[in-house]
Amino acid sequence: GFFLRHWHLFGTYGFFLAGCSSTAVLGLFFFMMVFMDTTATIPTGTMCERWGWGNFCLYGLWVALPYCLFANWAWGGGWLAQLGLNFSLGSGFLDPGGAATVHVLGGLSALAVIWIAGPRRGKFPREGLSTAMPGHNAAYVLFGCLVCLVGFAAWNLAGAILFLRAPMAALPLTAINTLLSASA
Repeated sequence: GFFLRHWHLFGTYGFFLAGCSSTAVLGLFFFMMVFMDTTATIPTGTMCERWGWGNFCLYGLWVALPYCLFANWAWGGGWLAQLGLNFSLGSGFLDPGGAATVHVLGGLSALAVIWIAGPRRGKFPREGLSTAMPGHNAAYVLFGCLVCLVGFAAWNLAGAILFLRAPMAALPLTAINTLLSASA
């Protein structure tokens, strides 16, 4: 350990799901995969019209590494979760819903891309005034919303089963609440 404390900087159990045949572990993997996908998707609005599809796919692969490290630090008993034990800082870093982990990494990725890429081409001509950019394909927007709905349904149902240990009778209510929220 560093400073006579155990920090758990890197997770070593179940790397690439090696030796994991438990349905609970595989369900947790699916749940975390949706979190990682959301982390990669948050900055896409800032990246629009700044890079091509191939670069976005490379970015999606790249975001997996920092997400896995940070998720291990926050939820896998890593150094953030151990702050309370190692330095008597209350309960340490708590993020049961995942909002901090997902949004911090997504927001920092968006900030890095904006800093490197700069403004969209054609948005600010030489005069300095902003140029209106017309709307995009409505069918693509609707398809994206449908993909998000499926992701949130899986996210909420898996979260209710795995983390909240909700009874099976609560699953239909979780599914209905997710659908009504998306419809609103």
